[in-house]
Amino acid sequence: MADAPVSQSNERPSKRARPIPESDADAPVQRSNTYWFDDGNVILQVESTQFRISKGVLAMHSPVFRDMFSLPLPSNEPLVENCPVVLLAGDRSEDWLYLLDAIFPAEYRVEEKPAFAELAGVLRLSKKYDIDAFRRGCLRRLKAEYPDSLAEHSALPKEVEAALSTLRAEDRAACVLGHLKMIAAYTPHRWLKPEIHIPCADCVQSDECDSARQDVLLKQAIAPLSIIGALFDEWDDDWSEDLCEACTRRAKQIFKETQEACWAKLPSYFGLPDWDELRRLDIE
Repeated sequence: MADAPVSQSNERPSKRARPIPESDADAPVQRSNTYWFDDGNVILQVESTQFRISKGVLAMHSPVFRDMFSLPLPSNEPLVENCPVVLLAGDRSEDWLYLLDAIFPAEYRVEEKPAFAELAGVLRLSKKYDIDAFRRGCLRRLKAEYPDSLAEHSALPKEVEAALSTLRAEDRAACVLGHLKMIAAYTPHRWLKPEIHIPCADCVQSDECDSARQDVLLKQAIAPLSIIGALFDEWDDDWSEDLCEACTRRAKQIFKETQEACWAKLPSYFGLPDWDELRRLDIE
C-alpha cells in the first residue's frame, strides 16, 4: 500500500512509501459509511477508517494531493479493489469526516455556524494539505468568534458561558488558570483602590464620592465572582450612580485602561505568543 506517514499532525504526507506502523496494522480497519464511493479511485486510510473517494476531487482542492497523485505507482504496488491505499499517519479520522463534509456537503449551507470541533478539524487539515479556500473560511469564522481586538470582543453578543463545559478537562484547567492570572494582574475594579485617588482632584463632593466608592468595594467583596465577570464587560452605570461627574470620568478612564492593558497581555496568560506573532501565524 502507498503509505504517506507524517511525524507530526501539521506536516505534509510523504510521497515515498513506508512500512505500515505496527499500531495501525494491528487495528481493525473499517470502511467509512458515508465516504466510500464505488467509483472512487483512491483509498485514504486515517487511523482505522478508510475513505474511498476520487483523486480528482482531492487534487482540485489540494496541491499537496495533486503533486502526490502525479507520481507513478510502483509496478509491484498492492491495490485494494484496484485502488491504491494512502496512509495518512498523524491525521484524525474525525477531522477527515469534517473535511469531507465540507467538500461533499449534503445540503446547501449559507452562513451556517459550525461547531468548534468541526471548524478546528477542517482548519488543521486545510493547513496541512494546503486547501487555501477552506483555511481562509475557517480563519474568517474564528476571527469573527474570537477577535483580536478589545473593541470587537466587546461588541460580540453575550452567550451562555456554560459552553466551557464542552472543553476537555485539560483545556478547562488551562482556561481557569489563565483567568486567575488575569485577575491577579488586572482586577477590573482597580479604580476602587484608595491609592487611585477617588475622590479625584476635581471632585465636588469628596465625602459622598468616597462613601460611594466604599459601597461598591463592599458589594464586590461580598460577590467576588462579579469581579471576574466584569474583566472585559462594559462599565456598569450602577457603580457610578452616586459619584460626581469628575469622579465618574476618572473611574471609567481607569476601568478602560485596565481592560486594555489586560487585553494586550491576554495571550501570555494562556501560554501563547503575543498578538503580533499570532496575527503573523494567521497568514502562514
